[in-house]
Amino acid sequence: QFREKLTAARTYYVRTDGSDSNDGLSNTSGGAFLTIQKAINTAAGLDIGIYDVTIQIAAGTYNIGAGLVGKTCVGSGSIIIVGDETTPTNVVLQTTGAATTLDANLVCRNVPTTYKIRGVQLTSTATGTPFGLVASGSARIEFQNIAIGTGLIQQLRAEDGGVLAATGNYAISGGATNHFVVTGGAVIRIQSRTITFSNTLAFTTFASASTGAIVFANGNTFAGTAGSATGTRYAASTNAVISTAGGGASY
Repeated sequence: QFREKLTAARTYYVRTDGSDSNDGLSNTSGGAFLTIQKAINTAAGLDIGIYDVTIQIAAGTYNIGAGLVGKTCVGSGSIIIVGDETTPTNVVLQTTGAATTLDANLVCRNVPTTYKIRGVQLTSTATGTPFGLVASGSARIEFQNIAIGTGLIQQLRAEDGGVLAATGNYAISGGATNHFVVTGGAVIRIQSRTITFSNTLAFTTFASASTGAIVFANGNTFAGTAGSATGTRYAASTNAVISTAGGGASY
């Protein structure tokens, strides 16, 4: 069976009243997919060439079980998962059930395709160890205008060479063991962004880096209720670096 080869960028639509038996190509109940994973899997079956595939998610709460799994696409384009960039809390991605190792709202493991996620809220009602965004191995995830909610153990995680990069501002309304963890030579870049806190948030260690990993975290503005957040600001060990470009001990 031959892969369909894109000759232009494509958009797949996901709605709470859609169906995974649809083709995903129109923003109607009779055209849109029901699940985001179906849209990801469909994109992975294409030859996307140089073109991006956008997965446009309508307002609503999407219970995504153990979470979304990024898949490798043929071609150099990116997969863009986007909800409502003005009000991300209108599009809720919620993991449920019993989370096991590195179950996450979105996890990419050794996926050379760049994934971009925008305009969604990440939450979890799962037991166990639910994560937010996880980039592992050769994976790269870029995010902006997201809202990080409650129920997550580690909100952002990059490991074993993976890259997580904030391409825009974002918000945090739920506490966690860690806001971000970077380990095993991975990289997190959150530079010159505004991170807006709401509620009184507790973290065990806000920023954690280990085993040769690097965090670039300079020039950020911590807004809203950031001043009332509790927990250790950072921990760096075993040749890891957290670079704040001179931010100082209270950064």
